[in-house]
Amino acid sequence: MGKIIEIPFSKNLIEFITERLIEQEGCDFSSAAVVFSHHRPGMYLHKSIAKSLKSPFFPPSIFSMDDFMLYLSANRQRGRGAEEEGECKICPYNIVKPMDSIYLLFQVISLLPDNPWKRFSLNQFIPWGLKLEQVIEEVDIEMKGDEEIQNIEIGEDWGAVSLDNIKNHLFLIRQGYHSLLQSYNLTTRALTYCMAANNVCNTDLSHGMDGICSCPPSWGRVGDGILEPCLSQFKHIYLAGLFAMTGSEKVVIRYLLGQPGVSIIRQNDGGKWTPFEEMDEWGEEGEAQGMEGEHVGAILPEVLPPCSCPSVSPEIFLYRAFNTHSEVVALRDALMEGAGSREQEAERIITEWEATNYTKDYEKTAIVLPSSEALIPLLSEVMTALPVDYNISMGYSVIRTPVYALLDIFMRLYQNRIDNTYYLEDYLNLLMHPYIKNIRCFRTGTSPVSTTSQTRILVHAVEDILRKQEKRFLRLEDIEQNSKIFDAASTMSSGVSPAEFMELLINIHNLCIRGMDKITTLRQMAGFFEGVLTFLLNNSPASHYPFSGEFFHKFFSFIDEIKDSMFNNHYFEKVEDLLEVFLYLVKGEQIYFEGSPLKGLQILGLLETRALSFDKVFILDVNEGVLPGIESFDPILPLPVRYALNMPAYYQQEEISRYHFHRLVSCSKEVHIIYQETESMRRSRFVEKLVWEREKSCGKIGIMKAKPVTLNISLAPSVRDVAINKTPEIMEILHNMKFSPTSLNTYLQCPTKFYFSKILQLKEKEDIFEDIDAAETGNILHSVLELLYKPLVNKDRIRYDYLKSNLRGVLDEIFRQKFGEVSGEQYLLREMIFKRINGYLEWEQGCFKDRRIVSVENNWAFELGIKDIGLKGKIDRIDYKGETDEHIIIDYKSGDITKYGCKCFNKILVSRGEMKKEINSLQLPCYVLLYQNANQGIPLDKINSSLRSLQCRKEKMLFHDKNKDIDRGTFLRDIFLPTLRNLIYEIIDPCIPFVVDSDEGGGSTSGGCKYCEFSVLCKK
Repeated sequence: MGKIIEIPFSKNLIEFITERLIEQEGCDFSSAAVVFSHHRPGMYLHKSIAKSLKSPFFPPSIFSMDDFMLYLSANRQRGRGAEEEGECKICPYNIVKPMDSIYLLFQVISLLPDNPWKRFSLNQFIPWGLKLEQVIEEVDIEMKGDEEIQNIEIGEDWGAVSLDNIKNHLFLIRQGYHSLLQSYNLTTRALTYCMAANNVCNTDLSHGMDGICSCPPSWGRVGDGILEPCLSQFKHIYLAGLFAMTGSEKVVIRYLLGQPGVSIIRQNDGGKWTPFEEMDEWGEEGEAQGMEGEHVGAILPEVLPPCSCPSVSPEIFLYRAFNTHSEVVALRDALMEGAGSREQEAERIITEWEATNYTKDYEKTAIVLPSSEALIPLLSEVMTALPVDYNISMGYSVIRTPVYALLDIFMRLYQNRIDNTYYLEDYLNLLMHPYIKNIRCFRTGTSPVSTTSQTRILVHAVEDILRKQEKRFLRLEDIEQNSKIFDAASTMSSGVSPAEFMELLINIHNLCIRGMDKITTLRQMAGFFEGVLTFLLNNSPASHYPFSGEFFHKFFSFIDEIKDSMFNNHYFEKVEDLLEVFLYLVKGEQIYFEGSPLKGLQILGLLETRALSFDKVFILDVNEGVLPGIESFDPILPLPVRYALNMPAYYQQEEISRYHFHRLVSCSKEVHIIYQETESMRRSRFVEKLVWEREKSCGKIGIMKAKPVTLNISLAPSVRDVAINKTPEIMEILHNMKFSPTSLNTYLQCPTKFYFSKILQLKEKEDIFEDIDAAETGNILHSVLELLYKPLVNKDRIRYDYLKSNLRGVLDEIFRQKFGEVSGEQYLLREMIFKRINGYLEWEQGCFKDRRIVSVENNWAFELGIKDIGLKGKIDRIDYKGETDEHIIIDYKSGDITKYGCKCFNKILVSRGEMKKEINSLQLPCYVLLYQNANQGIPLDKINSSLRSLQCRKEKMLFHDKNKDIDRGTFLRDIFLPTLRNLIYEIIDPCIPFVVDSDEGGGSTSGGCKYCEFSVLCKK
């Protein structure tokens, strides 16, 4: 009979097995076998034996559970000759690849009548195929027979159609899938486990692989000695670190537990765990019925006495972060605790490392990432600062790589394509991808080799020119024939002609876009991407990016799998469908980093820590939804069906995570737990239990407080000391400048902002693809009103019937020119603008009588008498009001006009500081001066200016009823104009620098730094 040995969490499992092996085997372990749940502990066991013996030895046979089950399953195919000699013949079946299993399932559902997926195309079926494959794999590995599936009873509340789909279609699809696997000499991991279990059950599988069974009651009775030839070579078998097991694993382990020399070694702290309770039940069953019917004693767990392995509670530190990067900062600071700076710490570590072989301490340290999201920030921020080796043993999703990002851009480029035109956003995203815009050479015939800088110049020229055109969809040929692009690029790169830039762009189009046009199969698609990625790897800086070797190797391996897959020549009518299939298949791939599992600091996933112990452990992302994971709905095997089939449910997965987390914490000396705490995230229930247990043992609440993570950076540093002196070059620009009311308002608000926007002419990069903002809406409103009112200039009256009847046509034409085909957001914007302008026309018609239009969107100028400096401005509209013989200047505003306008102050203002307190905006009085200067026959007291809100349908006049007694001419000529000249004198004064003004104020010149687009530049 076997036995169950239970050791506490505080005991190192690897060291315990080493001691047992040496005690029982001496230095020849060739007759012993050790089975772990995965490969990694076996490497640690080899190292532990070598360290203990310090001499040569014959190692034991070490298996992962997958390897062990494959080893056992191979025996069902033994030939008669091999049986006589007691040898094992390896099973001729190969494990099916995931993408091939999907295609086999697609073939099955195509032939089965009335199944839910009958009418699906391959690209539509793939998401369901992945799920079906997982479900069949799980049903197989749990050894659920066909009769069990067909006889499911789950109550009347469950939908009859859904239950029928599960009972009949799943059963038939599974049978057909198994038959196809057999015809191709293929198997699955689950079927391999079942073969091993069926060997134990002595099930006759000579008819094929469809002999899946639930193990019969005589689970311990093994006929014909199926497993004896291969197991007899092992004197001792140790099953170590196992926890939750599948149905087929349970069958095998229950059988092995009844054999002599077999030991199950498990770790526990005295808690109740469902898998261990089930193991104990097996031992109790052994008392009632022996392996061959003889009476034997119960197999009770041999619990290691506490005195043999004194337990010390680990020192636990909690950290409360607010995002992934702050978690990484907390980890970095904990690793470098007490350091003055990263550079000083690195120097200290190197010194200690050289003096005391410092890396040994790090070999006993592990960083555990339950989620791979933090891996790259961790490597960039922490591991680059540590002069020690490290090893990564966890999967990293391909969807987080720049290679996948490039493929995703291809997908969107073709998904959004209309005929032969490409959506400009997608096209520019492709060109702006770091791999594409940094292509360093193209050689076509005798054409010269382009440099990375030239490609970047070309890409930015393309972006700048195409954005200004404001067309949403373009043909490649139209872009290639746009001479403005190549002229602009040539101007910025001396020695390269426009023709050479044109050839470079055509080559990029041919490589990245046109090469995909005629692709109809996955093999062709794989070949296309292989060519693109190979070119980029050789002709761009892609190979120099961190971990690019691992990223590209994974994608090339995936491409090879696609080429060799069963459906590599399946015909697809649309390129978009091909791309959808390609990306969906690659989404599930994981990148594994090669390294030395026994050297340096270990970076692991939680499951990779099984059976291992470390002195110091750092665990990130210990949040609800990560530990434990989020319960997901299974549409094929929902919870009631799982209960009916006695299959693992979500709560069992939670227990698995809880066990491994608790074991990892308990077997360490020092544990640092880092989690995020935000409105949407809270720390894991596992942490709450740790805190509660520690508080109970100490009899005091609040003894484990989390340290908040703070970043020592200032997001809004003081910018008051910024001062930009006026150089001769700046003075030359100022003396040749024509000031507009808007530019003067900018200076009034902040001189530094004036410098950046008007002197350097910097502006935020426009993005015509994001949500259309207020400024963009305002531009469209002005364009519509200009085209609408212009035909009525100098007419005897404003014909509102004409304006209303033409509004729709004018609006449609502007949107057609700006956006092309209007849909979605643009359609809603167009209708909103139509409603707003139509309402404005109704309001204007009702409020303003006896008016005619004098001017629409004309430019005006005014000499200020300061050298050659002048004032310029574009006035939206000028009306003549016959009732008062008055000219009314109108400035449209799309939103609120409360903060605009100008009050009539009664003294000349000297400094900008004074002006900012008195003046909200310079626009209205400046417009009057501009118009009167061009129309000297009109006295100033016959000109007024106003702001009109299209949204609020209100008007604000410069001169109104409350200030009607003011002499307009006196105010404008004797007060405002000198004030304006004082402002300009300050602007052109070489002794007054451009300084930052962050005063919030209260008018249109206010706003401070909060919303300024140049605030980042002020921080430099």
